[in-house]
Amino acid sequence: MAKPAKPSAADRAPGSKRPSEVEKAALAELVEVERALAALEGRNVDNAEHLVVLRRDAEKRRAALEEVIARARAESAQKSRVLPYKIAGALVAVAVVAVCAVPASRKISAHLRARDDASANVRSAIAPFEGRFHAARTILGEDGFAVAASKGSASSSSAPR
Repeated sequence: MAKPAKPSAADRAPGSKRPSEVEKAALAELVEVERALAALEGRNVDNAEHLVVLRRDAEKRRAALEEVIARARAESAQKSRVLPYKIAGALVAVAVVAVCAVPASRKISAHLRARDDASANVRSAIAPFEGRFHAARTILGEDGFAVAASKGSASSSSAPR
Protein backbone atom coordinates (compact mmCIF):
# COMPACT_ATOMS: atom_id res chain seq x y z
CA MET A 1 0.00 0.00 0.00
CA ALA A 2 1.39 3.39 -0.94
CA LYS A 3 1.88 6.03 1.72
CA PRO A 4 -0.01 9.29 1.31
CA ALA A 5 2.07 12.13 -0.07
CA LYS A 6 3.34 14.72 2.38
CA PRO A 7 2.02 18.25 1.97
CA SER A 8 4.22 20.41 -0.24
CA ALA A 9 5.93 23.59 0.94
CA ALA A 10 3.19 25.71 -0.64
CA ASP A 11 0.57 23.81 1.37
CA ARG A 12 2.48 24.46 4.59
CA ALA A 13 2.84 28.17 3.90
CA PRO A 14 1.36 30.41 6.61
CA GLY A 15 -1.20 31.96 4.23
CA SER A 16 -2.65 28.67 2.94
CA LYS A 17 -5.55 26.91 4.68
CA ARG A 18 -6.47 23.25 4.72
CA PRO A 19 -9.85 22.21 3.31
CA SER A 20 -11.26 21.67 6.80
CA GLU A 21 -10.12 25.16 7.83
CA VAL A 22 -11.70 26.62 4.70
CA GLU A 23 -14.93 24.80 5.51
CA LYS A 24 -14.87 26.03 9.10
CA ALA A 25 -14.27 29.60 7.92
CA ALA A 26 -17.17 29.36 5.44
CA LEU A 27 -19.41 27.93 8.16
CA ALA A 28 -18.47 30.76 10.54
CA GLU A 29 -19.22 33.29 7.81
CA LEU A 30 -22.63 31.68 7.18
CA VAL A 31 -23.38 31.80 10.90
CA GLU A 32 -22.59 35.52 10.95
CA VAL A 33 -24.80 36.13 7.92
CA GLU A 34 -27.61 34.16 9.55
CA ARG A 35 -27.25 36.16 12.76
CA ALA A 36 -27.44 39.39 10.79
CA LEU A 37 -30.54 38.22 8.92
CA ALA A 38 -32.14 37.08 12.17
CA ALA A 39 -31.44 40.47 13.76
CA LEU A 40 -32.93 42.28 10.74
CA GLU A 41 -36.04 40.08 10.72
CA GLY A 42 -36.51 40.24 14.47
CA ARG A 43 -35.83 36.55 15.12
CA ASN A 44 -33.77 34.98 17.89
CA VAL A 45 -30.06 35.52 17.11
CA ASP A 46 -28.93 32.62 19.36
CA ASN A 47 -30.29 29.98 16.94
CA ALA A 48 -28.19 31.16 13.99
CA GLU A 49 -25.53 28.43 14.23
CA HIS A 50 -28.17 25.73 14.62
CA LEU A 51 -30.10 27.05 11.61
CA VAL A 52 -26.97 27.11 9.45
CA VAL A 53 -26.24 23.47 10.29
CA LEU A 54 -29.85 22.48 9.62
CA ARG A 55 -29.87 24.31 6.28
CA ARG A 56 -26.61 22.70 5.24
CA ASP A 57 -27.96 19.23 6.14
CA ALA A 58 -31.22 19.97 4.34
CA GLU A 59 -29.26 21.05 1.26
CA LYS A 60 -27.25 17.82 1.35
CA ARG A 61 -30.45 15.75 1.66
CA ARG A 62 -32.06 17.71 -1.17
CA ALA A 63 -29.03 17.09 -3.40
CA ALA A 64 -29.11 13.38 -2.53
CA LEU A 65 -32.83 13.19 -3.29
CA GLU A 66 -32.34 14.99 -6.59
CA GLU A 67 -29.62 12.47 -7.46
CA VAL A 68 -31.95 9.57 -6.62
CA ILE A 69 -34.72 11.12 -8.69
CA ALA A 70 -32.34 11.65 -11.62
CA ARG A 71 -31.21 8.00 -11.41
CA ALA A 72 -34.83 6.80 -11.25
CA ARG A 73 -35.75 8.91 -14.27
CA ALA A 74 -32.75 7.56 -16.20
CA GLU A 75 -33.70 3.96 -15.34
CA SER A 76 -37.31 4.65 -16.35
CA ALA A 77 -36.17 6.15 -19.64
CA GLN A 78 -33.93 3.12 -20.25
CA LYS A 79 -36.83 0.76 -19.55
CA SER A 80 -39.13 2.70 -21.86
CA ARG A 81 -36.49 2.49 -24.62
CA VAL A 82 -36.15 -1.29 -24.12
CA LEU A 83 -39.90 -2.03 -23.88
CA PRO A 84 -40.63 -2.01 -27.64
CA TYR A 85 -37.81 -4.50 -28.18
CA LYS A 86 -39.21 -6.76 -25.47
CA ILE A 87 -42.67 -6.61 -27.05
CA ALA A 88 -41.23 -7.36 -30.49
CA GLY A 89 -39.28 -10.29 -29.05
CA ALA A 90 -42.40 -11.69 -27.41
CA LEU A 91 -44.33 -11.37 -30.68
CA VAL A 92 -41.55 -13.14 -32.57
CA ALA A 93 -41.55 -15.93 -29.97
CA VAL A 94 -45.34 -16.33 -30.28
CA ALA A 95 -45.04 -16.40 -34.07
CA VAL A 96 -42.31 -19.07 -33.92
CA VAL A 97 -44.41 -21.19 -31.57
CA ALA A 98 -47.44 -20.80 -33.84
CA VAL A 99 -45.42 -21.71 -36.93
CA CYS A 100 -44.09 -24.82 -35.18
CA ALA A 101 -47.42 -25.76 -33.62
CA VAL A 102 -49.47 -25.85 -36.85
CA PRO A 103 -47.43 -28.60 -38.57
CA ALA A 104 -47.12 -30.51 -35.31
CA SER A 105 -50.87 -30.38 -34.75
CA ARG A 106 -51.43 -31.57 -38.32
CA LYS A 107 -49.07 -34.50 -37.74
CA ILE A 108 -50.76 -35.36 -34.46
CA SER A 109 -54.26 -35.19 -35.95
CA ALA A 110 -53.12 -37.33 -38.91
CA HIS A 111 -51.67 -39.87 -36.46
CA LEU A 112 -54.90 -39.89 -34.47
CA ARG A 113 -56.96 -40.35 -37.65
CA ALA A 114 -54.72 -43.26 -38.68
CA ARG A 115 -55.15 -44.83 -35.24
CA ASP A 116 -58.94 -44.41 -35.40
CA ASP A 117 -59.00 -45.90 -38.93
CA ALA A 118 -56.88 -48.85 -37.79
CA SER A 119 -59.15 -49.41 -34.79
CA ALA A 120 -62.22 -49.29 -37.07
CA ASN A 121 -60.58 -51.76 -39.46
CA VAL A 122 -59.78 -54.13 -36.60
CA ARG A 123 -63.35 -53.89 -35.29
CA SER A 124 -64.75 -54.67 -38.74
CA ALA A 125 -62.26 -57.56 -39.15
CA ILE A 126 -63.18 -59.18 -35.84
CA ALA A 127 -66.94 -58.63 -36.16
CA PRO A 128 -67.54 -62.15 -37.58
CA PHE A 129 -65.59 -63.71 -34.71
CA GLU A 130 -67.14 -61.64 -31.97
CA GLY A 131 -69.06 -64.57 -30.50
CA ARG A 132 -65.81 -66.40 -29.73
CA PHE A 133 -63.95 -63.41 -28.30
CA HIS A 134 -64.59 -61.53 -25.11
CA ALA A 135 -63.45 -58.10 -23.81
CA ALA A 136 -60.21 -57.98 -21.87
CA ARG A 137 -58.32 -55.26 -20.09
CA THR A 138 -55.54 -53.60 -22.11
CA ILE A 139 -52.72 -51.25 -21.25
CA LEU A 140 -53.91 -48.63 -23.73
CA GLY A 141 -57.30 -48.39 -22.07
CA GLU A 142 -59.44 -49.45 -25.05
CA ASP A 143 -61.51 -52.60 -25.13
CA GLY A 144 -59.43 -55.44 -26.41
CA PHE A 145 -60.20 -59.00 -27.18
CA ALA A 146 -59.02 -62.40 -25.99
CA VAL A 147 -58.97 -65.66 -27.91
CA ALA A 148 -60.64 -68.59 -26.22
CA ALA A 149 -58.43 -71.67 -26.55
CA SER A 150 -58.32 -75.07 -24.96
CA LYS A 151 -55.55 -75.93 -22.58
CA GLY A 152 -52.61 -77.42 -24.41
CA SER A 153 -50.80 -80.58 -23.43
CA ALA A 154 -47.07 -81.17 -23.63
CA SER A 155 -45.88 -84.12 -25.67
CA SER A 156 -43.66 -86.66 -24.03
CA SER A 157 -40.72 -85.92 -26.31
CA SER A 158 -40.49 -82.27 -25.31
CA ALA A 159 -41.16 -82.72 -21.60
CA PRO A 160 -38.14 -82.34 -19.33
CA ARG A 161 -36.96 -85.44 -17.52
